[in-house]
Amino acid sequence: MSYPGANPRIEGTNAEGQQVIIKLQPEVTASDGGYIYAEGNSTGAYSGNICMMKYVDKQSGAPYFIIQNEDGAGNLLSSALFGLRQDHNAFFQHETGYTFKIEQWGGGLGSLTASVLNTATMIMTGNLTTALTASRAAIIDGSSILGVSAVTSTELGYLSGATSSIQTQLDDKASTSSPTFTGTVTAPSTVAVGSANNRATVNKILYGATTDAATAVELTTDGAAGSGTSNRIVVPTDTAMSVVVNICVKQAGSANAKQMLRQFLISNNAGTTAIQGTVTTLGTDVGSAGLTTVTTTITANDTDDTIKIEVNGVAITNLRYTAYVVSTETVYA
Repeated sequence: MSYPGANPRIEGTNAEGQQVIIKLQPEVTASDGGYIYAEGNSTGAYSGNICMMKYVDKQSGAPYFIIQNEDGAGNLLSSALFGLRQDHNAFFQHETGYTFKIEQWGGGLGSLTASVLNTATMIMTGNLTTALTASRAAIIDGSSILGVSAVTSTELGYLSGATSSIQTQLDDKASTSSPTFTGTVTAPSTVAVGSANNRATVNKILYGATTDAATAVELTTDGAAGSGTSNRIVVPTDTAMSVVVNICVKQAGSANAKQMLRQFLISNNAGTTAIQGTVTTLGTDVGSAGLTTVTTTITANDTDDTIKIEVNGVAITNLRYTAYVVSTETVYA
């Protein structure tokens, strides 16, 4: 049906006092359908003209609903379109973006079996008829169906904080069975074998240097001057230590070198630390003639409950010392 001239209309006021206009619009072109047009003027928080049109495509017979929101001057603020496609799938479209929410009224709506979100950059299809397993990582399967994987949320959380490929990091780790290393391998300075009360310890690597014979120099774990327990070998409370010290000396710019081996027993009894007996020279010191005056003195430092190893150098001679200390220890209160 078409109407020449002005479009027929019905005007009135609804129960809320809002103006309502219903217009019967003609067909626009042969390929378009006709529609019924309704508009209302509302006030308050949603003031403006609210228009709704029911539109029927002549070729497919598919119905569409178009909702437009205009301001008082007739300017379009927003619009949305609802409809049914020829394949009977419902759709919703908004000109700038959308949020789609389905609620059940009274129990007669039924259930949502599938949904499609379609934008210029995203198409997602999800089958939501079956409840998904909680606390699992979501996946999209080969049929583009939303599902869950065997990966739990706890396992997924292990990836938090990773800054590079996990597999690469694993590949860089040495095997626990017969590992092979390249380059310089740094081992702990103290390695203990045994129990808490009975153990053998590669205690420390100590080092230092002298430039003359006037002042004794203490060998420490960092090569600096001895300081409390921070860079010395500690004798724990109620512990006896049988200790062997192997000292190697080298002169700068020369073949001169020397070896000194010492053995002693030291104990800490309830906080009192002392060497039991005397420090013994193992064998004979071996070295160059120019270093015959190089000596070592080992004492107990009762103040800090530590071992103090000192060396005396040669006048106007630069020497470097390394001490390798091994001990067997027994703890008994």
